[in-house]
Amino acid sequence: MVLRRGNAVVYDWRTGRVTAVIRPPRTAPQGFTGVAAAGDDRTFVLAAGAGHSSFYEVALGQLGTVSRSLAQLPVPAVANAGTSFAVSPDDSELALALPQPGGVATDEIMVVSLSDGATRIWRSPDPGSVYAMSWEDPLALRQEVWSGHPRLLFGWADAARAHRVARQRSGLRLLDPAAPGTSLLGSRLVIPATAKVGALTTLNYPLITAAGTFVFATMTSHAGGNPQAAVVAFSATTGRPLGVVTPLADESGFGTWCGALWANASGSAVLAACAVQGMVNGPHFSAENLHFPAPNFGVGSNFFAW
Repeated sequence: MVLRRGNAVVYDWRTGRVTAVIRPPRTAPQGFTGVAAAGDDRTFVLAAGAGHSSFYEVALGQLGTVSRSLAQLPVPAVANAGTSFAVSPDDSELALALPQPGGVATDEIMVVSLSDGATRIWRSPDPGSVYAMSWEDPLALRQEVWSGHPRLLFGWADAARAHRVARQRSGLRLLDPAAPGTSLLGSRLVIPATAKVGALTTLNYPLITAAGTFVFATMTSHAGGNPQAAVVAFSATTGRPLGVVTPLADESGFGTWCGALWANASGSAVLAACAVQGMVNGPHFSAENLHFPAPNFGVGSNFFAW
């Protein structure tokens, strides 16, 4: 599902055929501004509207057509068009990355129950920003079976005055919404921002596998006059990089979006686009046309959902 001209367009990734075009509700003529997918590859959550966003759920059938039409979700009117969000694999919770009240440059994460609208909020004592989110279900046996205890991987860029402290706290962190406490920094640091693979140093667009085994993240280099990007696999247990799994892409300002698009529960099969589109099986990358409309690198992550 890709956002185009305010609509949500559903493609068959194998053929590129459009199977559905979902138009926004009349109350949101500005169109959809973000989309995220649950773990069944059929349920999607869409954000719509200018100002504070409203959220809607839609379900697709096996042929990619709409099987359950748009239904508004009980999400508080706190998110804006650029808000990063992610829906849990079991479609029970929605995570939102929000600025703290008062306009300070510090983000918070709000998790909303999609059954009753109940919310819980985590904040950081440091200024900083949440830049990406992805859910796991640590007891998932296969992609359609969930434990009901999902955890949230998020990217955190700490901005504490003490540079050493900021570096120690920054990176990809794993939050357990069922655990006590309300501090973002009570989450576990999975992959530090200091991670380095060759010349690749900057983390973005993380995708954690449903079973919580691997993390696939985009890494970029900034050395020299020609920045490059690639998708790198990490162990979600140790945080160690396991290798570059896509070709390097030129990201000098004109390159296309680079990142992991989808992974099965175990992480044994991954679809990715980074200059070349294709499938990753273990350490092997096979080029394949996924019919993914990869725009400019800076477009963000909520413009599509797989």
